[in-house]
Amino acid sequence: MDIREFEFDENEELDGIKAISFVTYPAIEKDFIYLSSQNFLKSKGIDKPETDTQKLLTKDGNWKFWRMATRGGQSPTIDTSHGFCKNHAVPPNNIYHIDEIRRWNQNLSNDEKKGWIEESNFTRDFKGKGESNFNMDQQLYNCRHFLTPVRDIREVPPQKEYLLSNRLKEVIKVNLSITNKEQRIVKGAAMIPNILIYRIDEYGKPFYIYFKKETIKKLKEKYGFNRNITIQHLDDITGNAILLNSWIYPEVNDDCGIKNMKDGTWCVEYKILNDKLWDVIKKQNVKGFSVEIIVSG
Repeated sequence: MDIREFEFDENEELDGIKAISFVTYPAIEKDFIYLSSQNFLKSKGIDKPETDTQKLLTKDGNWKFWRMATRGGQSPTIDTSHGFCKNHAVPPNNIYHIDEIRRWNQNLSNDEKKGWIEESNFTRDFKGKGESNFNMDQQLYNCRHFLTPVRDIREVPPQKEYLLSNRLKEVIKVNLSITNKEQRIVKGAAMIPNILIYRIDEYGKPFYIYFKKETIKKLKEKYGFNRNITIQHLDDITGNAILLNSWIYPEVNDDCGIKNMKDGTWCVEYKILNDKLWDVIKKQNVKGFSVEIIVSG
């Protein structure tokens, strides 16, 4: 996928940030990849995101997720099915990570063990490379099911999506931090450097964009203190909040209440003047900040 560094002409009057927006889903909190300085040397300094297929494979090329399936349209379980099958074979809860499968022998309940032939040792030596390199019937011996790899990332259960990537994900929660309830003051991160943010251009083509530390600092300085504020990038709520402070971490030793904050992050602090906006923030209907950027030409 195309990866673009954001650049702008700081001398162009219209270029820069149009508004800071209170939003429910900050782009910098989504499924991003943080660009470490070590990886910055690769491909214009960027370690490209994994493809969907790469996410489904372990580092040694094995399939990560497997489905307990039956042949020829058979029902997942029947009256005489083992307790194990009744607990593990019914869709959509019949997809398992390779590590879960390898632990099955260790975690069987007494009920699930009933009917198993002890010496069959189902799933013993499970390698997870594909159907051709092991005997599936013996992997789930004395059972009417077999294991088949999941090759479509859309089939991975949402609660297991965190197991997809081999990459060490940077998890940053950028929720607004209420620093003074009585005075209605909140702070949070507006921009974080070197994060790949998913976008779609005017031609419908998806791409990633990232901002260097130097660019964020220039944007912050040009934005100043007297610019527009919006909510959900839709409604102009300028005048409903005052920008009290704007700083780059760690030039100012305040991480805006965010754990593991990255150097070069732009933090902002607002005093909320409007009762309705304050109520929205307290109920966490908006959770962070996002920026609206204009680039001429």
